[in-house]
Amino acid sequence: ALTLPPRQNVTITMADSGKNPGEELIRAGWGVPMSTRDGQCDGYFGYCDAFEEAKKEGRGLHGKKKAQDTTVQDMARPNDSKGKAVLGQLQRAGAGQAGVPKLKAFVEFVLSPMRFKLYIPRQNAQISVNIAGIVSPMTPMPGSNDPTDPCAEEALAFSRKLMNQREV
Repeated sequence: ALTLPPRQNVTITMADSGKNPGEELIRAGWGVPMSTRDGQCDGYFGYCDAFEEAKKEGRGLHGKKKAQDTTVQDMARPNDSKGKAVLGQLQRAGAGQAGVPKLKAFVEFVLSPMRFKLYIPRQNAQISVNIAGIVSPMTPMPGSNDPTDPCAEEALAFSRKLMNQREV
């Protein structure tokens, strides 16, 4: 049986205001207090009070208004008309033209050691990026019986550790 080391829990308090950001998120209606098997944190009852307050006031998750669905534009589909419209903006921003701000993106998923799925919040778009000029060992496609290149799993683990959920 796998035994994990005990988790260390901390309570954060803002130095200038003395407020707990977790409690403020729950009070705004954007969180739910959670009890664990190991016991409760020091501020658990404060979290419960903030939760009841948010529920009573109908804030955030407890509101009557349904949250608006957000649709992420996937640029991997070449025949999509919306994708074509945004593609020009992405190409201009990537070229670093004068007056065009640089793009900020987040690595959402590491597909292979050199292929990444990026999310661009400004355009609400998702693109697949293959890094040019890099040769890396390839992992086999899921479900195939192709042999794995030497060091492919290590390269994938390295790329995930280095790039996954990072801003680029």
